[in-house]
Amino acid sequence: MTGLLTGAPGYQILSNRESGTGRVDLIIKSKAIRKGRAIVLEPTVAGSITQMEEKCREALRQIEEKQYEKELLDEGYPVVEKYGICFYRKECMIVK
Repeated sequence: MTGLLTGAPGYQILSNRESGTGRVDLIIKSKAIRKGRAIVLEPTVAGSITQMEEKCREALRQIEEKQYEKELLDEGYPVVEKYGICFYRKECMIVK
């Protein structure tokens, strides 16, 4: 899927794209590369509320191990922000 963030026409959303050695769940990147920003989001689901932080950290490890940011750095984005996101029922935790 490719699209624009509502209310933020300078950004593009890419999902389930090949990147590094895997498929990144979600990338948000600005159209302006040199002064812009790129964000890699890796969501996951926990089996219990006590697993949420560890699942976030696993998602961040996956981003690093599979080098999801490599293509964005190669494109010229100076910084790639990475977030592990975990859901459990109606709870959500995010680790950067």
